[in-house]
Formats: sequence, structure tokens, C-alpha cells
Amino acid sequence: MDNGHVMICSGVRTEKRAAAGVGCIIHKKLENQIHRWKAWSERILQIEMKEENRMKTIIVVYGPNEDDTIENKNNFWEELTLVVEEAKGKN
Repeated sequence: MDNGHVMICSGVRTEKRAAAGVGCIIHKKLENQIHRWKAWSERILQIEMKEENRMKTIIVVYGPNEDDTIENKNNFWEELTLVVEEAKGKN
């Protein structure tokens, strides 16, 4: 970013704008702590930060709207559960 901060994001194509998308801004002082990141989907982003001998996981989510289909909501919760369980296993 212009101010030196780091933006990590995952989203949808421009024509689907505002349908989904997640992002996280990391302060420039913490940039060297970014270990890795993974865009699971346009709704779930996982960032691993390494601070000395300790790993931290940030999970950024944008859940389905209330009027979305049950199938989409269930898929979202299943995927989020998988992401959280994986993060718990690492940290």
C-alpha cells in the first residue's frame, strides 16, 4: 500500500463486486512477521504470523448474507470449521 502497510486479500471478479471478498491490512512494522497466507475462498483468508518462537493465526471471514441459500451457508460453515481445526493443529 502507499503508506507501506501490507494488504492481503481474496475476493471475486469485478463484475461480482460486493458479493464476497475479505482482506487484512498488516502494519508495516509487522510485515517481517508474515510467515504465509492462504486464500481458502473468496470468503475465508488465513494469515500466519511468526513472532519469535510463536505462531499466530489470523482468520478473516465474510459470511454469507442472511438471504443466501442454506447450501451456501452450510458450505461456508463447513469450510470455516476446517480452517479453524487446521489452525488449532498448528498453533
